[in-house]
Amino acid sequence: MHMFKGIIFDDATPKENDDYNAWSQICQGCKDKHNISIDYLDNNGSGICGVEGCNNESGYYIDFPEGELKEL
Repeated sequence: MHMFKGIIFDDATPKENDDYNAWSQICQGCKDKHNISIDYLDNNGSGICGVEGCNNESGYYIDFPEGELKEL
């Protein structure tokens, strides 16, 4: 489990090297509910939304700025 801006993600990939930041998937509903800026998003998301408790199909990948995804 990880947290970003108070949002808990039950599916997130932490940063593993210098090439990619940590990332997850997020659906349109969670993007809107949590007011996620388009600056963090890539429109090519696939799979289930990574926000805890959400089982919607994701529409975006969310890239977390370095150091802002906290492990719980």
